[in-house]
Amino acid sequence: MLELYETFGKKGTLFSSDTKEFITVDDLDPSCKNVVVFDDCMTDKDQKSIEDFFIRGRKKNASIIYLSQSYYRTPIVIRKNCNYLIFFNLQPREIQQIIREIDGSLTKEEFSKLYKKCMQQPYDFFMVDLVNPTLRFRKKYFIPINKDGRVLTEDLRVQKKLPPLS
Repeated sequence: MLELYETFGKKGTLFSSDTKEFITVDDLDPSCKNVVVFDDCMTDKDQKSIEDFFIRGRKKNASIIYLSQSYYRTPIVIRKNCNYLIFFNLQPREIQQIIREIDGSLTKEEFSKLYKKCMQQPYDFFMVDLVNPTLRFRKKYFIPINKDGRVLTEDLRVQKKLPPLS
């Protein structure tokens, strides 16, 4: 896999279904913008190589994306090194864990209500921004909401240089 990366990876895309074959974070060229996507790897017993991308990837100019069917089964090292979380379908037990880990200011009922408000239409999703507390909760990417589920005002959106709501 490393040979393929050295030949094609810096100019294109590589895919692998085996984390043992995958490149390491040290193989990334920090002079390039790197995006690494791990899709449905939670069943892999050894997540150390993936965790390494989350711990050291930023220094290699890498954005790391981890797609998972379960927040609960995603390794804690990965969860703790995320800037953004996007949820489509949450299980009830996951809600309590998410509240404990990312936002202790909400009760389970408040978080559940907020989540449900964001998930009213097909393909909606609930985004949690762990970088910017002012824009912590969002419906989809660009619709920031407060903890009561109300859309933040257009004035705040302009101040934060976000696209208009439309």
